[in-house]
Order: sequence, then structure tokens, then C-alpha cells
Amino acid sequence: MNKYRALFLLPLSAFLGFTSTADEISIPRMLNYQGKLTNNNNIPVRDSTYSITFRLFSVPTGGSAFWTETQNISTRAGLFNCLLGGTVPIPYIPTDGHCYLEMQVNPNPPISPRVRIVSSAYAYCARKADSANYLVGGGDYIQNQNTNPQTPGRFWISGQGRATAASSGVHAILGEGGTLARGIQGTADGSTLVGVAGWNLNSSGTGIIGAGNGLSSVFYPAAGCGGAFNGNLTGIYARIPIQTTGARGGYFVLTDDGVTGYYASVAAAVGGYFYKVIGDGAVSTIKATREGKKILFAPEMPEAYFEDVGQGQLTNGHCRINLDPLFLDCITVTDQHPLVVFVQLKDDCNGVYVKEDRTGFDVYELKNGTSNARFSYRVLGKWKGYEKLRFPDADQSLKIREVKESPK
Repeated sequence: MNKYRALFLLPLSAFLGFTSTADEISIPRMLNYQGKLTNNNNIPVRDSTYSITFRLFSVPTGGSAFWTETQNISTRAGLFNCLLGGTVPIPYIPTDGHCYLEMQVNPNPPISPRVRIVSSAYAYCARKADSANYLVGGGDYIQNQNTNPQTPGRFWISGQGRATAASSGVHAILGEGGTLARGIQGTADGSTLVGVAGWNLNSSGTGIIGAGNGLSSVFYPAAGCGGAFNGNLTGIYARIPIQTTGARGGYFVLTDDGVTGYYASVAAAVGGYFYKVIGDGAVSTIKATREGKKILFAPEMPEAYFEDVGQGQLTNGHCRINLDPLFLDCITVTDQHPLVVFVQLKDDCNGVYVKEDRTGFDVYELKNGTSNARFSYRVLGKWKGYEKLRFPDADQSLKIREVKESPK
């Protein structure tokens, strides 16, 4: 059993097959190979320098190598990068597409199976390798595939890529995942680090686009945005465990400096209470009118109330109003938190007064009147569970951190 395993990451073959005619473009007889070295338990080898022999074959098993080279390779978390042919130039690559790379970590037996080398464009814009600082696409098509459902996220490209308008349809980095794998995954460990970041440096561009629920196309504002997320069922899903005050499913801020401005939290926990939406600015809606779309505002109060409205009519100077039981399920009615009732008469009478109780209220005509006057009413009750709140303190815990760095 082999002691080592090599995971194929991104070999860039310079051409389908090179010959030696004098009038050809001078292309280095080398291949840029990137991989990951692990043990039989898929654990990366320790960072060190290893003697590795590389061989190229025209068959997947057996046969004789048409090229051999040994290099001292340094690894970092198992990752390594090397130029095959840097010491012994590669004489050719079979034009029929049958080219297989074999690795041997000396003095162990060769690693099996061999890796098939496939063609790609001449990578003249690759400035640095996977384990270095960045990789510039510059219009190149860079593809990273993982179709093994047993090892999701095991293959990756570490670096920076850029696609430009001059190369429409070209991807800086394209990730394609298998059944249980992820197309592109980013992981970071640091207070100022970011797992996945996307910038669009165009004034009307969009930084990150995502689609789910089987969508093959996405929509985003013509003026661009930071992120556009689409789905047949859900566009954006955010989940935050309720652990401490200040937890929120989503946070939206309108600001110039990250400190002052207007914000809104969605699915937020503040002071032990939970809010659908909380933030600065007015609660409003937009409705179409004969003069175009207009903004309407919702009334807001320093205490949490639910309200109901209805119609009634006196009979010989009296009317009983029993509130909807479903409405009563939502409010608290006690001596400390009584109903608040407003009555508006529609007919002439001596006036009315109200006596409320736990399930509704009675309307009586003044001066023992006996009219049959009609009226409308509005009733408010304290939101169950939020009875004690009045001008509660807002959450001041969230601070904004700006990341000014962007792709060069």
C-alpha cells in the first residue's frame, strides 16, 4: 500500500502536442503542475521538502515513460506547485490526447492511479502558482472541477482572478461541484479575513451573483449592486443562532462612514425581545395612484400594541361588543393593561361612554338615553409578551469594519 496520495488540482498543459519546427512560436517545453500530497487517510503531509519523481506515459497503466524528471518539492498544508520539464525538457505530448502523469515520492512506490493530462490554452498570463500570492486570469479560462462526492471541497484554487469586459463570457475562476461538493468554497480564520469576497470595479457592475432552486439565470439591477441572489423559492436565506443580545439574521445600513447613518436589522434580538424588522427611518409602503407611485407611512408608537376596528349600533341606548377570540389570543388584557377603546358616533344622540372588560366592551348613551345611534370603534391591546416595553433601548453593539482592499 502506498504511503502517499496525490490529489490532482490544476495542471496546465501548454499545448496539445509540441514539435520542433523552426518556424513555430517558441513555447517552453514545460507544464505547470499543482497538486496536494496526503497520506492514505487523506491527511496533508507535514510541511517539508520531498524528493518526487515525475513520469509521463502514453497509457494509463504499464508501458514505458517517454519523459522522467526528479525534483525536490516543498509543500504547504500538503499543497505544492512545480514546473515539469524545468530540468529535463519534455520532448513532446501525444497528439491523440493520451498523456498520463505518474508521481513517485521517493523512496516509496509510484502513486496510483496516474493522472491524465488534458489540454488548455497556453497559460501566458499565469504570473504565480497556486501556493503563491495570486493568479491573474487576464482573460484566461481557469476551471476547477470536483466531481467526487466523497471529498467535497477538497480541490481548490488559492489566488486572485479577474475577468474583464474585453473578454466577455470569460471567468476569472469557475468552480464546478459534484453531487455533494461545492463549486467554490472559501474559508478564513482571522478577525480581518474574509472567506469569499467579490468586487466589481465598474460603476454599474455587481460584486457577487448567486442563484438557487434550479435557476440557470439571475437578475440584478441595471445600475449594479454589491450582491444579487435569486431563487425560485428563496432569494436569500440567513440563519443566526439565538445566543446573545445583538443576534440578527440580516443587517442593512445606509452610511458614508460605517458609524453614522440609517440601518435596519431583520430577525433581530435586542434586550431579550425579538423583532421582525428594527431600525432607523420610517415604516412605509409604496402604492400606485393616479399620479404615479407614492409612499404611505405606518403609525408607530413608543409601546407595543395590536389594534382592531369595527362597527356597532346602540339599541335603546346600549351596545355590547365582544372582541374576536383570535385577536384576544394576541394581546394581554389585565387591570394593569386594560383595553384602549375609541368610539366615533355616526348619528345624533346624547353622547356615549365605554366600560371595557377582559373580552370586549359596552357602549352606553349618556343621560340614560335610549337612541339607536350607529358608531365605529377602534380598540388597542398590549402585545402579549411585550407589555412592559416603552421606549426600549436600541442595540448599539454592531460596529462596521470597512475592507478597503480590492483586486489590483
